[in-house]
Amino acid sequence: MLKKLFFIFLVTFFLNSCGYTPLYINNQNLNYNFNIENVEGDTDINRLIIKQIKNNSKNTSKDIVNISLNSIFQKKIIAKDSSGNSSDYRLEIDTTFVIKKGNNKKEIFFNKYFMVKKNNDFFEQKNYEDSIKENMISMIIDQLLIEVINFE
Repeated sequence: MLKKLFFIFLVTFFLNSCGYTPLYINNQNLNYNFNIENVEGDTDINRLIIKQIKNNSKNTSKDIVNISLNSIFQKKIIAKDSSGNSSDYRLEIDTTFVIKKGNNKKEIFFNKYFMVKKNNDFFEQKNYEDSIKENMISMIIDQLLIEVINFE
């Protein structure tokens, strides 16, 4: 019992003293006003990305970050059954962000993909694909926010 307590204390001490911080920090500390300058590409993907960017934007902040966005969504067939009908898909989102903060400019590229099996119910398949798109966009926005925080 004493060894466990000592081990927990030792690990806590080293993690606190080495400057450890979680990778995905709480975005409440994010204090930027995001301004969308230019949008190109897939309209549905862009609409979801802009919605999430605006959710993370603080309009009262003096730190203005200008963002240009270009996105491409592709649904590729990766496998077919014996009759020639598609059975597996690859949903892929490619996004390019150009971030301008003051006089500095940075271009960031993200590629996310997900493999999907075909479902016989079209409505259920469409809803499943939409939820996958939203999840991939959430991951892209999390990575974008980390890049903005680390960008000087």
